[in-house]
Amino acid sequence: MRANADPANPPDRTAPTIRRGDPTTGGAGQPSARRTGLAALARRPWLLPSCLTLAITLFQVNRAQLWRDELATWSAATRSVPDLIRLVGNVDAVSGPYYLLMHGWIRVAGDSVLGLRLPSVLAMTVTAGLTAGLGARLFGGPSGLIAGLLFAVVP
Repeated sequence: MRANADPANPPDRTAPTIRRGDPTTGGAGQPSARRTGLAALARRPWLLPSCLTLAITLFQVNRAQLWRDELATWSAATRSVPDLIRLVGNVDAVSGPYYLLMHGWIRVAGDSVLGLRLPSVLAMTVTAGLTAGLGARLFGGPSGLIAGLLFAVVP
C-alpha cells in the first residue's frame, strides 16, 4: 500500500488511463475531432450519402417547370378516386398504385412543383442511404460510403 493512499477512498479502477501524446486522443485527453468524425462515418456510412443526396435533389427543385410525365401524374392524381380507378382500368394500369399514392400525397402536401417532386427527393435520399448501408455490410464501411456517394452524385 502506498504511503499517501487513503484506505477509505480507494482509487477508481474503472477510470481510463490517458497518456499525453496518445494519437487516439489528440494528446489532450479528449478524442481528436478527426478520429471521432471518421469513427462516426464508419458506424453510419449511410449518413453522408443521404445528406448529400438530399441537398443535391432539393437544390433549385422549384426552378424548372413540370415535365410531361410529372404533368401526367398531376392530371391522374388530382382526379377523384372513382375517376382514377376508371382511368387506371382503361389506360395506365401499371401506374395505378403510384397514382393512388400521389393522390393521397397531394391531399397532404398540395400540388405545387415542390409537392409533386418531394416524394422523388425522399425516395432518392433513402436509396442513397440504403446503397451505402448495403455496400458497407457486404464490402466494408469505406466501400459502402463510396457507393453511396457515387449514387448521390452520378445522374
